[in-house]
Amino acid sequence: MSNNLDNFYSSGEFLKRNPDSYDEAEWKLKFINCFLSKVVISEYKIADFGSGQMHISKNLAKQHVNIDFFAYDIIPKDLIDASGLSLNLQYVHSNYYPSDNCFDLTLAIDVLEHISSPIETLIKMSDCSNYVLIHMPLDISFFSLLRTKVFEKLKTTVGHINFYSTNTAKLMIDAADLEIVESCYTDAYKSFPLNRKLSVKLMTFVRNIFSIIFSKKLSADVFGGQTMFILARKKTVNHDSHF
Repeated sequence: MSNNLDNFYSSGEFLKRNPDSYDEAEWKLKFINCFLSKVVISEYKIADFGSGQMHISKNLAKQHVNIDFFAYDIIPKDLIDASGLSLNLQYVHSNYYPSDNCFDLTLAIDVLEHISSPIETLIKMSDCSNYVLIHMPLDISFFSLLRTKVFEKLKTTVGHINFYSTNTAKLMIDAADLEIVESCYTDAYKSFPLNRKLSVKLMTFVRNIFSIIFSKKLSADVFGGQTMFILARKKTVNHDSHF
């Protein structure tokens, strides 16, 4: 990351601008636990890279007491909420993925859109981890490309410097020499606040209908509003990845 982006997170400015950004942890945990059940556990260690305030790590550590969790983030320890820490959870103040440890799984939850070298980071993760679980917003859609300022707004408000669609996400993972084990859309647009505008409610209805009649991928490509979980690992011989 550049120094400006580093300061954006380490100074607490990101959290000030997005006080509700970590409230999504609960619905993401349901997906994470589902994918976790598909991972072969041997090292009994999981890394959470870009863990933020550790809302996800804290919950997972309580649910899986036999696994050691390591949360890595650029946020200084004095800005981290240390309440509710389990004995099997350790916070590490670092902006770099560790190369001196081995993990069953690395979580990259809402991380790749924020960093300057996502492919290099994925390669490092796969070198030290059997699996990588990625969650990313699919910011690129037909509608977002029509709105010229949408990407600049995403950069200034939530720090996105990389923008993905389903296809570009697949290309990035392939470029990192990874294969997709399993993936799913989250229908994130359904979690928008209940007091939303009529236009947002209408768009939710359109996305639902479009997803049912055509596909969630096509709905995401046209209307946006989707995020995606992807479980990946290093490419292996005679194993067909699917998307």
